[in-house]
Amino acid sequence: MAQSPNKLKRFAPEIRNVIFEYALRLPITLIPKGFDATDENRATTIKEVPTLLAALRAAPDLYEEALEVFYRSNRFILDIDSFRNFCRLKGKTVQLIRNLYVDLR
Repeated sequence: MAQSPNKLKRFAPEIRNVIFEYALRLPITLIPKGFDATDENRATTIKEVPTLLAALRAAPDLYEEALEVFYRSNRFILDIDSFRNFCRLKGKTVQLIRNLYVDLR
């Protein structure tokens, strides 16, 4: 039987953030390429959205919390090819990114 993502609401927001950070931090640098501008999760070269993030789409408030942690916890690299796509990200998303490296080579 599938567990409801709403069970995460039993935890304090600080605990949820620790869980999200552990589950959503990726060991690679993400490049904002080839994404659908209507779906902020597609702003990476990763073929699939992290499983936890995909599961939380059923709970919009938890999804937003996790999405913030995803952008805050991962490292992104911006190069000349990805600049146009990066500019399409919503302002709120750009503000959440804490580790952005610019490669002008």
